Amino acid sequence: MKDRLKRLRNRFIINSRYLVNVIRYKNISFDEGVICVIFSRDRALQLEALLRSIETYSLTSFDIIIQYSCSDVHRDSYQELRNRYLQYHFVEEHSFAATLKETIKKIRKRYMFFLVDDQVFIRPFNLNDIIHKMRKKFFFSMRLGACITDFGIYHERLFPKYEKLQEDYLMWKWRENLYQKDWGYQFSVDGTVYRTLDVVRATMSISFKAPNSFEDNMNKVCFFRSDNVGMSYLNPVVINLIINASRQEKAYEHFESGEYTTDDMLKLWERGKSLSVKKIASIPFSSTHYIVDDIGNILCESE
Repeated sequence: MKDRLKRLRNRFIINSRYLVNVIRYKNISFDEGVICVIFSRDRALQLEALLRSIETYSLTSFDIIIQYSCSDVHRDSYQELRNRYLQYHFVEEHSFAATLKETIKKIRKRYMFFLVDDQVFIRPFNLNDIIHKMRKKFFFSMRLGACITDFGIYHERLFPKYEKLQEDYLMWKWRENLYQKDWGYQFSVDGTVYRTLDVVRATMSISFKAPNSFEDNMNKVCFFRSDNVGMSYLNPVVINLIINASRQEKAYEHFESGEYTTDDMLKLWERGKSLSVKKIASIPFSSTHYIVDDIGNILCESE
């Protein structure tokens, strides 16, 4: 009972702040376009694969901010990435929450989405087309699709309710899928496109320490638990690869953990190895996350 009251009190505080921020951030002006914020920690090899997959499959250009932190042993690998990808803006975080809030308040693109460094794009995607499809209360998920039928460790599989549209799109109401762990999770840091103004208002209303608590508390904001409409392609265009955990908070709550440490991946980086985007794209997926049992199956020298 006490825990329930504590949760209710926390939601009340968050949503009271949110209502204040709806007014506070009412008059921000935005330029047309999309920006992406990528979170990374001690995963240069995995981050490099994500950036390369964007260049392979994105049919449009968009701005990218990479918020990263690294331990001393990984610092050189991130400097190599900074030198290699000069077109992207790298921000080394001094505190995950403080750095992210500073970054988000400065964004002036009308739409934005987040990615994490263990993701890889596996199919072409067109952000101009995506934002054209979005409406005032539409969010567009790049990680969901009709093939997502495996929901991790959950034994009870609550299959999603969605409508197939013309031109190979899906549309659904979040509230109708509230207890489905993928299709009922409105705010996600792994490939869902939002209006930037909504993200600003909600982010400034919550406290968090890392990507997991950021997601969790954003989903307590009334806007991200309301009867909004979600859209996706018929097939997902991005996948999470479960290789390792790099943050202190809970990692893959609904899945088994990866077997390779971030230091294991650094050794591969120092040997000139990289993840093969082509090999990853050829894997048949039925989940938003894919557990990598043998890293050798998706490694290459260069692409």
